[in-house]
Amino acid sequence: MLSLLPLTVMTIIIGQGRWLAFRWLEPIGDLSYGIYLTAWPVQSIAIVNLGGSINVWGISALTALITGTYAFFSWRLVEKPALNLKKHIPARRAR
Repeated sequence: MLSLLPLTVMTIIIGQGRWLAFRWLEPIGDLSYGIYLTAWPVQSIAIVNLGGSINVWGISALTALITGTYAFFSWRLVEKPALNLKKHIPARRAR
């Protein structure tokens, strides 16, 4: 139970994000949504198809590479252009 305290504190500190700046990653884009969408299906498919042939570290590296690549192209080809459409759509007034 005592081990939950450091974990809780670290979660709050990381959640604030002020001390942990990833500015060098900004040119790549926001990959979090693409990673969120594809990580579990890619991991599941890899485990089912490759589970016995390579170890857990190999599966982890492979799925991270596939998921990261998909997230990058998803951001560049789908998410970013969709967000740019907001500039061309007039805002609706609240009633």
